[in-house]
Amino acid sequence: MTVSSRIDKARNLKLCTNCLRNNHFSKDCRASSCRKCKGKHHTLLHLEQGSDSGQGRNEPRTEPISSELTGGVTPERTDAFHSREYHENTQILLSTVRVRIADCQGTKHSCRAMLDSGSMSNFISKPFVTKLGLPKIKVNFAVSGVGQLASNLSSACDIDLYAQQGSYCTNLRCLIIPKITEGLPNLYFDSVPLNIPAHLQLADPSFNEPGEVDLLIGAGTFWNILCNGKIHLGANMPIMQNTKLGWVISGPLNITEPTSRTICNFSKDHGNIQNQLARFWEIEEVSVNHFSPEEIQAEQHFLDTFRRDPNGRFIVSIPLKDSLTKLGESKHVAMKQFLTLERKLSLNPNLKRLYLEFMREYEELSHMSKFEISNDQISFYSPHHGVLKEDSVNELFVVFDLMLAMNLRQTIFADEEN
Repeated sequence: MTVSSRIDKARNLKLCTNCLRNNHFSKDCRASSCRKCKGKHHTLLHLEQGSDSGQGRNEPRTEPISSELTGGVTPERTDAFHSREYHENTQILLSTVRVRIADCQGTKHSCRAMLDSGSMSNFISKPFVTKLGLPKIKVNFAVSGVGQLASNLSSACDIDLYAQQGSYCTNLRCLIIPKITEGLPNLYFDSVPLNIPAHLQLADPSFNEPGEVDLLIGAGTFWNILCNGKIHLGANMPIMQNTKLGWVISGPLNITEPTSRTICNFSKDHGNIQNQLARFWEIEEVSVNHFSPEEIQAEQHFLDTFRRDPNGRFIVSIPLKDSLTKLGESKHVAMKQFLTLERKLSLNPNLKRLYLEFMREYEELSHMSKFEISNDQISFYSPHHGVLKEDSVNELFVVFDLMLAMNLRQTIFADEEN
């Protein structure tokens, strides 16, 4: 995308233009600002001086064009797994292998995997897990990516991996993500000019044909499968490396297509579980404050008056700062608003129906009952009205203006779970 398109996209997605997260706006953002001009925006959204919103825009000289989050965290660490891509003329071939994965019945399915020595975790695509029918393991992973974008992974699975040729096999635990990366390689190319020795067994015979990647093998397994043997195919040409899965090919390609794309992956450990727990408690620690006399009085009032009825409901009397005699007269105002409400309901049959249903339910739940006034009682009347939910004609909220009961000497009943 052009810088203008990126800015429009960020705004359409309601992202913070400073850190590209979606849970706040730039005016509330505490992340670092643009590395080019120190302005309150992300470096990828930086416009060079002299740029305008029309054609002929001068693009900033930033390297990445877009970012794709594809990573996660293990319970023992926090992994940040990054992927980025940008347009240039040079093609870099990433090492891919063909392996077989056993499904829930033990039947082996072929899939293309990418080797990534920079990833601390293994990843598998969700569609492929569904195809295999493997049981999922419930996990809770905090995921961070380029631009400190935050997300969560909730599932993982264990897989049995077998080489296409040979006896090598291993068991891996993989984090499940929607998609590993775009198809690899980025475009088809002729492998004949590479002059690959015919007697070598390739780990991925179709390494030059774009295909879906369903598995990413991280550093935990990557270094274990390397074997002695390396072949340089020439200057500015890929290198072949022998592995237990066959020979893999990776490195620069002498291709001049202008629409190439580069993908790089990186996974970083930010500390062990002990450090993260310590940091969690530091953040969540509640400071000890001195309570005000009113707060102490409110707590004591609760301890003195609360009880539970036979149905398990909590009951507590309404706290008052002063004498009930100072409440004043409220019936006249409440009646006036009630008559206004009656006229409104008479003009809107649907609203009246919903309002009556609410009042009946309120009474059936024992949240209110008819109250007979006696001359020696002090009473307070709370007006109420109904509000229809926006974009809905069948969802009604009834609002009590002062959130008090019909009489202050009544008690408030609340369900235990509330």
